[in-house]
Amino acid sequence: MWDSRVTVVLPEYENPFPSKLNPFLEDIRGYDERLAQETGIIANPKQLARYRRMGVPECSAWLYPTASLHDGKLLAVLMGWFFQYDDQFDGPLGLDVAGTRTVVARTKEVFDGHVPDRDDPFNYSIFDYCRRLRPGMSDPWWERFTADFKDYLDAYAWEAGLRAERRIPSFEEYRANRWNTGATMLAYDVIEQAERMTVPERFFRHEAIQRMFVAACNIINWGNDLLSLSKEALHKPFNNLVYVLHQQERCDLQEAVDRTYTLVRGLNAEVLAGQAEAPEIIEGLGLSPYEREDAQRWVTALIYCLSGCIVFQLQSGRYSGERRVSIPVP
Repeated sequence: MWDSRVTVVLPEYENPFPSKLNPFLEDIRGYDERLAQETGIIANPKQLARYRRMGVPECSAWLYPTASLHDGKLLAVLMGWFFQYDDQFDGPLGLDVAGTRTVVARTKEVFDGHVPDRDDPFNYSIFDYCRRLRPGMSDPWWERFTADFKDYLDAYAWEAGLRAERRIPSFEEYRANRWNTGATMLAYDVIEQAERMTVPERFFRHEAIQRMFVAACNIINWGNDLLSLSKEALHKPFNNLVYVLHQQERCDLQEAVDRTYTLVRGLNAEVLAGQAEAPEIIEGLGLSPYEREDAQRWVTALIYCLSGCIVFQLQSGRYSGERRVSIPVP
């Protein structure tokens, strides 16, 4: 299993959403890097060079184009943390279910009030970020952010289990868990930090808005499975929609690539439909003038964040950018 390889051609990825770049990009640049060095996430020149190739300031600037300079810097710190934290599971740790659970359990303690030591760089860094963030955010938002963060951390053990068992999940299992593995919900949660607003709960929980939100999450996660296919193929990508469809639909890998992209394009349509429906929903809920403004700002920022993430992934040095890629056959 996984001994042979085949070359597939990735689609010409289209982004139907508007995007713009935060004008503070050059001022953001360097802040995240310095903080990562201060907290110990970056400990040597090799790690620094690798970190710079990730394009973390660009990630913050594309996802949060209307954030202030202050928030743009903090958001870059968070994005850099996600990349670095995730990459530690690409090696032996990602095959060790018990070890993975131990690592994420220590990180979860930060969200239960534990103050980590400075010689625990990943956990001290996320503690430092939350310490800076918390005073400006509402209690309901913090509860949602904390719950989403813990779900994201727990998903690492699920992924480690797949690798340890050498098992590709069913589409249903994948869809239920991939939701948490990409930190996409967290990237959308901090829209409210970037905008310094609170999305009205009644609006956010509306069935049509939740449908749009779920689609926006899945676009990034499922699309990432395509864009990162060559990188993930180095580690036998059990948690990847291309392989899930290859197994479930009993199709070849090229067809699985094409089907994955078809699913992503269908999600694009769901988000555009939700965006078009949002003004009527806002009107029907009887929101206050302030809530109406916040709801509309959140929809606009969600679209920019989604689009910015697509743009960043297409430009990122984390992925090869090649359309013809060689991948293993399970």
